[in-house]
Amino acid sequence: MKRIVLSLILSALFFSGSFAVTIDQLTNQVISSLNNILTGAMTPISTVMAEHMGYYTGSGNVSPVDTAGNFQTEFGFGFGLNFTSVFFDVLAHQNPLTNSSNNPTDAFNNLGPAFSIIPFPYDDGYFKLGLPDLPMDVGVRFGIVPTISVTVNGSSFSYQEIHFGAEARYVLWDFMSLLKVDARLSLDYDGGTIKYSYTGSDLEYVNGDPLDVGTNNYTVNFTYQWGGVSIGTKVMGGLNIPILGSLYGGLGLNMNLGSVTTSLGMNDSFSPDFANTGLSGTYPIATLNGSSQVGYNLFDIRTILGLKLFFFDFAWEYGLLNGDSAFSVFVAFKF
Repeated sequence: MKRIVLSLILSALFFSGSFAVTIDQLTNQVISSLNNILTGAMTPISTVMAEHMGYYTGSGNVSPVDTAGNFQTEFGFGFGLNFTSVFFDVLAHQNPLTNSSNNPTDAFNNLGPAFSIIPFPYDDGYFKLGLPDLPMDVGVRFGIVPTISVTVNGSSFSYQEIHFGAEARYVLWDFMSLLKVDARLSLDYDGGTIKYSYTGSDLEYVNGDPLDVGTNNYTVNFTYQWGGVSIGTKVMGGLNIPILGSLYGGLGLNMNLGSVTTSLGMNDSFSPDFANTGLSGTYPIATLNGSSQVGYNLFDIRTILGLKLFFFDFAWEYGLLNGDSAFSVFVAFKF
């Protein structure tokens, strides 16, 4: 860890031209330079993930073309995973992390693709109600991942996410309930946070003296947050086979409004060893923080293909503009 902090300090001195400032005499200019370096490291993550989180917000809102009517009800629950195009590039052995530049700071550009390899989960429960005298239904859906925290050997990780939305479906064409085409309008919100922190300490020595002068304490905090809405329209067609299930597909257009915020912070302090130095207490050395916020891609277009077998729904969504894919599995009941 000390090597990482030292590298950041030396890099800041180099890029700011403040060679006259020593590590022990950190000035506001150097701290500002370090904060800029951390911001530069976070910007690629926010930039790359903003291309995918709008699509993620609208994912999982899929169902067969079996629009209810006359107070007919339907409810279901399930889960899914959203994979970015970078994930599939890695599977295809196309390395998105290759960097031919000899400039060490350009390595930050690899952080965005590296982070975007991680698949993002979602879970949902939904309820639909058919309207009287109209070939349409309306529904709501809700999903939540309560805060999950894991702490091991000074490292702490947490994840939480919430999702809710509403949708209306209207039948455009119906042939004996076997073949149907409907139009859909939806509004979804999704937001969440991923946090990682590491806390450690090192004994400090001076000029090879076997007696330590104190303890250097440090904490590194990484936070990834997202939040926004996705307004979607879809046209779906389906073949419904009584009792067995249905095959369905369609095309959707979504407008996304939201942002991704990524931050990295470091806190460093020193606690002298009273027995060896005669000093006590804890003295702050530096508090660093870099943060980047980037807005979602405004539009995405997706194709949808699904299969319903008895009570089980399987669906695949593919983003035509960003190459992302979402895979969903639901259990649904209709009354």
